[in-house]
Amino acid sequence: MNKKVKLGDIAQIKSGFHIDRKNRQLEGIDNKAVKTKILAPTQNDSVICEVTTKDIFEPESINKEFFTKKDDIVFNIIKEGEAKIIREEDTGILVPLNFLIIRIMDITKYDPTFLAFLLNYKKTKNQISRLSESSSMLPRVTRKDLSNLKLNIPDYNT
Repeated sequence: MNKKVKLGDIAQIKSGFHIDRKNRQLEGIDNKAVKTKILAPTQNDSVICEVTTKDIFEPESINKEFFTKKDDIVFNIIKEGEAKIIREEDTGILVPLNFLIIRIMDITKYDPTFLAFLLNYKKTKNQISRLSESSSMLPRVTRKDLSNLKLNIPDYNT
């Protein structure tokens, strides 16, 4: 049996970290930049992001909520709203502003892999596109857009 739920009711949705702002604040102070793994958008149509490194000042001072965790879904807000599930080997990567981090509150009720698949489904992408067009002049998806997204989700236990 399917049920209609708002994504914001079943998941925490958080913006990525503003890396350049942090670097500008700390640049020139007696700090050394540290190479840090970050997600980066890609031009490849079959891949929504890649892992790269960037020099970041004091990465240890960044809230851990901005780093990937297993079963997170990262959502590229610019590239037509593409979603990717984070596997164990992808944990600990800094998520920049180009992405939203979606954390399912109860993975015993909602499967993150299925939700990532559903977010990439053409019908869902069309719905996201309509929501984002109505909320902003810029062609990008906001946290509010995803929070208000209504998904038709089958019962996890059947």
